[in-house]
Amino acid sequence: MTITWRKLIADDAEQWLDLRADAEAVDKTGEHTGPEQFAELMADPTTGTVGGFDGDLLVAEGVAWFKTGKTEVNGVPLDGHVRPSHRRRGIGRELLDRLVLVAEELHAVHCPHLRLEPRSSSHEGNPGHTALLVNAGYVPVRWFFDMRAELDGQTPDLPFPPGLTVERYTPAIDDELRRTHNDCFAEHWGNTPSDPAYWTAHYTGNPAYAPDRTVVLRDDATGEIAAYVMGYDSPAHTAATGLRDLWLGQVGTRKAWRGRGVATALLAQVLRESRAAGYDTVTLAVDTGNSTGALGVYERCGFSVVERWTTYALIR
Repeated sequence: MTITWRKLIADDAEQWLDLRADAEAVDKTGEHTGPEQFAELMADPTTGTVGGFDGDLLVAEGVAWFKTGKTEVNGVPLDGHVRPSHRRRGIGRELLDRLVLVAEELHAVHCPHLRLEPRSSSHEGNPGHTALLVNAGYVPVRWFFDMRAELDGQTPDLPFPPGLTVERYTPAIDDELRRTHNDCFAEHWGNTPSDPAYWTAHYTGNPAYAPDRTVVLRDDATGEIAAYVMGYDSPAHTAATGLRDLWLGQVGTRKAWRGRGVATALLAQVLRESRAAGYDTVTLAVDTGNSTGALGVYERCGFSVVERWTTYALIR
């Protein structure tokens, strides 16, 4: 069997979705992929892709989620899948190696002065992926949870601290929200500030972005955004599970407002509004090493762990 490798193109969308659905049926990571994810992939010219074909059939796909603007280590997340019918033939290792080459090429163009650190996250239920990474020299560096809140009961109506006003997302605040997000996550592990192009491709210009499910709190005294929650629709999750899920991609609070119940009250409002809008669940991801206490905030709001991931890095 000979595998032909090339960069993914727009015409690969249908096969890419089919491969991912095929893989999820076996891996059961809880991640369901739709056309909006492929559109996001195609929208960013700095994202590297790899496709492996057995004849005309796409049997392996991978993404190097490259992001410019790094200042220290250039950590590049690598994500990939091999069609179950073609596993245990060495294709996964070749895919991983090819993704590293793509990352190296992008690194050489954009930030050759930094140290490159390829990274890949393995789901707790996919020991084959974990073994692949370990055998390739990757080591565990970070742990993440996917957490979900079931909207089948009453969510408390918690008051916001005085001095805050609720706003909705509009294009007029788009760049202000981008800069606020960069500030809120400046000290988080693995974070890189988003420039306007990246922000549009992956956040507010993402086909899955739900502006009506985005809530902003403004500081009345300073006029700055104090906290925010950004929501994304998951039609692929709904199609696969029969449940309508809202993904909270970004949840942030400025330092000056942390520890005052702002995030808890804001999330409670988002949960109430999501229930009223017909959602069955709300899901988010959290870094277990997050020093802001985010895990405890989410637990107090009724979120519980549904999936566990370990991020591995090739440190060289």
